[in-house]
Amino acid sequence: MASRRIADDIRKYFPFLFNVHGFTVTSETHFESFGNWVVVLESKECRLRFFQDRGEVTIAVGPLWPPSGWQSGPWFDLSVVIRYITQGKDQWEYEGDSTDEQLKRLAAKLRPYCSQICRLFQKEVFQEKQQELQEVQAQLEEEFWNSLKP
Repeated sequence: MASRRIADDIRKYFPFLFNVHGFTVTSETHFESFGNWVVVLESKECRLRFFQDRGEVTIAVGPLWPPSGWQSGPWFDLSVVIRYITQGKDQWEYEGDSTDEQLKRLAAKLRPYCSQICRLFQKEVFQEKQQELQEVQAQLEEEFWNSLKP
């Protein structure tokens, strides 16, 4: 049986990335464990990394710095980037469900912010804002760990 092409599902649920923002698929990798996969998209402004780990689909955003593989960052989770762009007004968490349902929800979450995200990750802007993004990322990590305390 041929392996499912996740990039086709991303094209289905995120047509605005390809039609409006000029993204192209640069890689799709499937892993043997847990049905995990990673797909990287690239535009003239930034990269997006779609990643499924143990059933949870996440999106991360990164600048166009070489090397361009899925492992080389910096990468910032979509929740961090949206919290940064909205100055904390839009805070959300990933929800587990079928891959298709997760992709639908993520498309709805990404679409209204996509232009701002692309601008934020342009080389000149990103170099200026990277430290602020790292601070928001650290804040989210601290909130997560504090939520686990008894």
